[in-house]
Amino acid sequence: MPKYHLPDAISFRSALQHGYRMQYVKPEIVAEDLAFLQYTGGTTGVAKGAMLTHRNMLANLEQVNATYGPLLHRGKEFVVTALPL
Repeated sequence: MPKYHLPDAISFRSALQHGYRMQYVKPEIVAEDLAFLQYTGGTTGVAKGAMLTHRNMLANLEQVNATYGPLLHRGKEFVVTALPL
């Protein structure tokens, strides 16, 4: 990794100490907000980050429910998957 300089960076420990003193403010989230970046495996080239929204995640849950819903028992669902696929 090349050398770098981040003049405004603080340590993780300092960030935790600073955040501990702050009051939590629950964010307003809408379906189009970014939920997370899911990185591809890079099997066909350079790995890329796919921007997934909260709506994307809800759509995926609906797909899983439509496919596997009859096999699931409410409150006992447990899914494990390796990402990226």
